Amino acid sequence: MEDFLPSNGVEKVCDMLGVQKIGVNETRINKDTSKDENKTPSQPCSQFVIRKGDEHDIGSPTKNKHKLLYEEERVNLYSYEEFEKEFLLEATEDELYDEDPRQECQSEVFQGGSYAVGKVLEKNILTIKFHLLQEDSKTIDLDVKSDVVYLYSHRYKCKLYLPVKISVKTCKAEWQSEYSILKVTVDEAPVSNALCF
Repeated sequence: MEDFLPSNGVEKVCDMLGVQKIGVNETRINKDTSKDENKTPSQPCSQFVIRKGDEHDIGSPTKNKHKLLYEEERVNLYSYEEFEKEFLLEATEDELYDEDPRQECQSEVFQGGSYAVGKVLEKNILTIKFHLLQEDSKTIDLDVKSDVVYLYSHRYKCKLYLPVKISVKTCKAEWQSEYSILKVTVDEAPVSNALCF
């Protein structure tokens, strides 16, 4: 290595790589200090010793040097209302629906009824059709409330506000596989005559 570099080139490379340069006789002295303690290197340096690093090679950072924010600033940046909204309060059904990435399906609502003898209206019936193209009926989840219907499936979602209040207990669903339509029939909730003026 010394043949290709100028006289001070070896020292520069050693300094750059963090290598300690010692002579041949120094190596013998370091190995056996009891025999030759007073010998000095008489030959030019031809061997190199690479030492392992220790704790003194790394600077010790101060406690507050790497802190980006102090305690007071953390509290001020994140209010309790934001924490409560994010972690403590449960999301409403409408918020969950809005965040859902599924595609909205088409739906239709029909109002009708069943008639008794003499064309007297016996009860009002609401019929809802959800068009779910190429959907598996096993993945459909239907949540019926008195004034709104939520539908979730593998590909689709739907939120449908109903024109009238319904009786949830009378809800019936039928899957028409040849048309990929979910047909839901439900009775309208009875209106109390006492409240009508």
